[in-house]
Amino acid sequence: MLVVVYSMAQYRALGLVTVASLFLAAGISYLLTVLLGWGYGYRLSLAGVAGFIVSIGITADSFIVFFERVRDEVARAAR
Repeated sequence: MLVVVYSMAQYRALGLVTVASLFLAAGISYLLTVLLGWGYGYRLSLAGVAGFIVSIGITADSFIVFFERVRDEVARAAR
């Protein structure tokens, strides 16, 4: 939840892109996990759950790094 608040406050419209992609990635991951569980008996361990949480953090971090780079490039071009 804090990632959503930070993205929306810091990046405004680009924050929507971040939030939408995080929800899309989480939804696809959940769907694949459910399908694998239904079809092959796949179950998540505690390490698997932690992996999902870390992957969401890495995705959010990559957006923040990318948007900061874009912001720097736009500021450099404006000079």
